Amino acid sequence: MRKGITFVEIIVSAIILATAIAGIMATFIATRRMVTKGTERVTAANLVREKLDSLYQAVRADHWNLGIGDLDPGYDHTNDYVAGVAYQGNCTVANVAGYDYRRVTMTVDFDIPE
Repeated sequence: MRKGITFVEIIVSAIILATAIAGIMATFIATRRMVTKGTERVTAANLVREKLDSLYQAVRADHWNLGIGDLDPGYDHTNDYVAGVAYQGNCTVANVAGYDYRRVTMTVDFDIPE
């Protein structure tokens, strides 16, 4: 009887090895997608924070009730491109009836590539 590895054993071990490598690669691809989505969400949050910082400065300024500046009731639309991704920002400032403050509503839309 001969000792050694048969061709069938080599094929079976190659299939097992290929399956294991495919599983590892799928894990890397899924992780990459999750990191990309997280990065884009953080970028969107930073764009909102940047706009809120400018509004904060307007609140601290002397022109709060003069109808000028960023806190003037109305609508503002911005487009920003960061790392090739388009972010569309919407900011609405509205007076609140009966109170001396304003309601600010902000949204940022962006497409997450697959």
